[in-house]
Amino acid sequence: MKKKFIVLALGLALFMLNKVRAQYPGKTLLKVAEHYFPASIDSAKFYAKQAYRYFESKNDTLGLIDASHTLLKIYKAKANVDSAKLYGYLAIELSEKINDLPNLILSYIEIGEFSRSIYRNDISDKYVKEGIRISLKEKIYEHLPYAYNRLAAIYFEKFFDKNLAKDSSYLTQALSFIDSSFYWAGKLNDSTYNCSNANIKGTLLVHLGSIDSGIEQLKQAEELAKREKNFGEYPYILMNLAESYRRMGNIKFQEKYLLQAAHLVDSINYQEGQWFVYQRLFSKYRREKNFKKALDVHLVIDSLEAAALKKNSNRKMKEFKVEVESQHNKQLLEYQKREIVQQHKIILLLASIFILLAVFVIILFRLYRKNVRQKHSLEKKNADIERLLKFQESFRNMIIHDIKNPLSQILYLSSNNIIDNAARRILSLVNNILDLSKYESGKFTISPQWVETSELLASIKQNMQVLFDLKNLKVDIHYTCKELYVDKDVITRVIENILNNAIRFSPVGERIKVDVDLDDAYNEATISIVNWGPQIPDDEMPRIFEFYSRCNDGSIQNYRPTGLGLSFCKMAVEAHGFKIFAENLNSGGVRFWFKVTARILVDSHCKDNSIILTFREQVIIRPYLERLHEIGVNETSRIMSIIEKIPGGANIDIWKQQLENAIFNSDTEAYTKLISLNIVP
Repeated sequence: MKKKFIVLALGLALFMLNKVRAQYPGKTLLKVAEHYFPASIDSAKFYAKQAYRYFESKNDTLGLIDASHTLLKIYKAKANVDSAKLYGYLAIELSEKINDLPNLILSYIEIGEFSRSIYRNDISDKYVKEGIRISLKEKIYEHLPYAYNRLAAIYFEKFFDKNLAKDSSYLTQALSFIDSSFYWAGKLNDSTYNCSNANIKGTLLVHLGSIDSGIEQLKQAEELAKREKNFGEYPYILMNLAESYRRMGNIKFQEKYLLQAAHLVDSINYQEGQWFVYQRLFSKYRREKNFKKALDVHLVIDSLEAAALKKNSNRKMKEFKVEVESQHNKQLLEYQKREIVQQHKIILLLASIFILLAVFVIILFRLYRKNVRQKHSLEKKNADIERLLKFQESFRNMIIHDIKNPLSQILYLSSNNIIDNAARRILSLVNNILDLSKYESGKFTISPQWVETSELLASIKQNMQVLFDLKNLKVDIHYTCKELYVDKDVITRVIENILNNAIRFSPVGERIKVDVDLDDAYNEATISIVNWGPQIPDDEMPRIFEFYSRCNDGSIQNYRPTGLGLSFCKMAVEAHGFKIFAENLNSGGVRFWFKVTARILVDSHCKDNSIILTFREQVIIRPYLERLHEIGVNETSRIMSIIEKIPGGANIDIWKQQLENAIFNSDTEAYTKLISLNIVP
């Protein structure tokens, strides 16, 4: 019982912990970002961005305001003016939208501070004073220490602003603002800005002539920065100490604090601080005419400027890429709309055909179910199956032939290449079904004849050109064979089926390669079709030529193959006495290839006797022909001794038999023709 209670308590604790994590991930991310700033600005930026996206997804306005403040501070440190300004004004807009006065006050102060950082002292104090005005009016005092701190910094910098008259009253006003910041910090028991206040107050005292008091304040600020690990303020404290010692004439201490500040900003990669520290070092060495050190420091400044320029260039390049992609997507959308309009026209024309095919499939399915239910006895079952199969075959053939007639009329009357091509594809599908049906029943036959290779490939390319154009595909066709011994219609459909697959799977603008090459046998040609689309999964490859097999490649959207095309290709190629293969290429893409009989040579003078010798066979008998030319037809014994030495072969044996007949019949004309073969490579 005790164990069950412990397990239940642990489960409840884990549940509550997960619930809290799910409820406050955005705030946690902001805390992580604050932790990394400014020691690791890139990490701080990453977590602040994640928090902003989270609040945006949850439509959390308060969270977005907090994230905007953090991102403003981060981008200010990275010297990214545009992004910092964007998040600053966004924080004001969101705060005003929901009337969130504390965040509105903070947003005004942050924008004022940001304006100061980009040397807009003419407007920076207006934003901070507006934040102070709202605070005092609404009695919301929590941000007053920060506001007076920043106002003091603004008035201190106004003293050095070239666009304003140099007036020491700016320094005294800044000192009073620092005292106000200390006052409100003490009243609110808030020590957050004590380090910054001590830094600014010490610097003001130095510039007002109280150097010893100023150095004392600055050293207090240094101790606070060390204790609080305030790396954002620490470099400026060190620079102000260096400036104080310079005014005292202590050059050694000035250099010590400047080098210490340089080491600090480099170690935390504080870009804004690096710029100021190295500028101070450069000014010091130049005044002292220590040109070697001045040059070294100037090289560091140049590298910082180059890095900032490179980052700005990369940011602009990313923005340009986004704009280009947006324009591209817009053009693609317009193109797709035009395609949809054209497809709707085709769908209306072919809808009736698809309905007939659907009815056909439904009828077949119902007949099959009816056949299964009628199992009373073995003899009756066999009789019913035979009767239903005959009816099924005749009905299927009737439907297919009825579909072919309107398709033929569409092909005859159509002047639109897209409609014509779509009708051809459906007609090819119907023919595939019909031929596979014949193949299953053992009635499929072919009628091979010699076909011009160039004519065959040109006809196929013309038929499919509209599909190539739709996807902007380039087709490379190469052939080294004059004629093929094939059934022209059947082999045309084989190549078109494979090309259809290549078109579906090829990316837009890719190319498809078709080769008809001689192989080592010299009486065969290899037809190969290569596309550079996605490869066939290894587990699908053994089944790709099976009936109704489909590739489950998820990269092909909205495509439902019938599973008949490649099955028909396998059947048709095997009917020609060869096999078809598919393979994934190492360089990417897929290659389909098969062999057919080819005419590799020009017929010899034996054409009258219906003898066709291959190039290799003619090469084999050529040495013996030279000897036979030296012998007359009546020298039978010498001729027979030479014939016996000639190696055998299918066509060579026929040639030898006809040569013997010519010798025994003393047919000089036939003998002369048989030994006068013209070998054509």
